[in-house]
Amino acid sequence: MVPFEVRAVVNLGGPLRHEELEPLLEAGLGSVWLRAHEADEAVVRSATQWSELLRERGTPCIRSLALWRPGCGDGLHLRGGERAPDGATVRSVSAHSAAELAQVEGYPEASALVSPVFAPTSKSRSLPPLGLEGLRALALGQRVRCLALGGIVAERLDACEQSGAAGAAILGGLLTAEGRDALERWLRQRRGSVRLPSS
Repeated sequence: MVPFEVRAVVNLGGPLRHEELEPLLEAGLGSVWLRAHEADEAVVRSATQWSELLRERGTPCIRSLALWRPGCGDGLHLRGGERAPDGATVRSVSAHSAAELAQVEGYPEASALVSPVFAPTSKSRSLPPLGLEGLRALALGQRVRCLALGGIVAERLDACEQSGAAGAAILGGLLTAEGRDALERWLRQRRGSVRLPSS
């Protein structure tokens, strides 16, 4: 079976604490995306602390563009319309349609974060959910790896994989102890998830 990447999404400034991710890191979490749309220096310092802790555990770290700094050693996630700065390794790009998915091919080391697959649990969203059939239509036959995002919880990971996704990114499903426990059980049953190469 081809490994399935599970990515934790951490909104910096949000309620999730690093120690709450420790059991998931030990269980074989594939990567962590540190997310912020805007960032002052305090938030950037927080991103640096997170990435150092993750590096100690061998877990790849990806930063949103607002958090990325030259020489940080972390991969980069781009939203639609964002451009990668010189020296950045783009690890993922947001995609909501086939046209946006095609643009990801310009970044050879990047996956496409296809969203929203389900209605997000962490925020309201204007885009309608794609559902598993929509995910399947975008993911199958593509030259880029597609990761499912939006309303993902541990109980939906197998269905996402069966729909052709190469992985999934989880945000709202990490915000409760029950959600984290369910994900830890899934990872241990699968003996972890695929890890990205170092940036």
